[in-house]
Amino acid sequence: MKSKKRKTIEFNIGIFIVAIAITVIAITLLKYQVEGEKDMPYVFKQMVLISTANGENTPNDEYKWNINVYQNTDIYFEIARNTEYKTNENIKNVKIQDINIVQKSEFKPNAYIPSAEGTEMFNYTDENIAGQEIEYTIDKNKDAKTRKLTTEGGIIALSFCIPNIGVYQGNDDKISYDGTLLSKIGITKDQISYNVSFSLIIETESNKQYKADINLELPPEDITQTGIIKIENEELTDLVFKRIN
Repeated sequence: MKSKKRKTIEFNIGIFIVAIAITVIAITLLKYQVEGEKDMPYVFKQMVLISTANGENTPNDEYKWNINVYQNTDIYFEIARNTEYKTNENIKNVKIQDINIVQKSEFKPNAYIPSAEGTEMFNYTDENIAGQEIEYTIDKNKDAKTRKLTTEGGIIALSFCIPNIGVYQGNDDKISYDGTLLSKIGITKDQISYNVSFSLIIETESNKQYKADINLELPPEDITQTGIIKIENEELTDLVFKRIN
């Protein structure tokens, strides 16, 4: 029979092994929460963010410039097949869900889907205001304006806009249709700052789903002085995808 001392040693060794196993599992789970999936069938190659202001001019007898000013931030994500993934997984659908906008001033931003009409990517009308979910369909051809991807990927786009901020009236020789319009009507960065969050979900034909939660402060810089901000992010270290199905 085993001695009492030997049993105690074996018990302590067992406790030590269990403690190591729990620690390894905890570290693995913590690493996954921070880093997310490292082997996805698709990758997000880059995010492009363009923030500025614009407006529509309706001149009258008194003013050469009578511009109804709005502020917009357009966001583009490029999806592509991961060539290092072990098998071919076709895209089934891509969605943006749970769009939330935290308003910080009297100016109310809205989320907008691309407009199929006209030449501009976005048309800031009521019929183009996004709901809580934007779906991008799979087609033979890619077309960001009509929210179409192929099974290989494509570009998804959405925009956030504050309409009807104010009207600039003047007779300047030239006008720049950018964020400096805001300073002309006395609007500061703080007045047009807000936070947005949404979830980006990609599903493959094998019903695997990957989800990333995105939080942004918009505009990212002071466009009232710089006019236009364009950020091209190819690192996407903040875009953490996790398997949800």
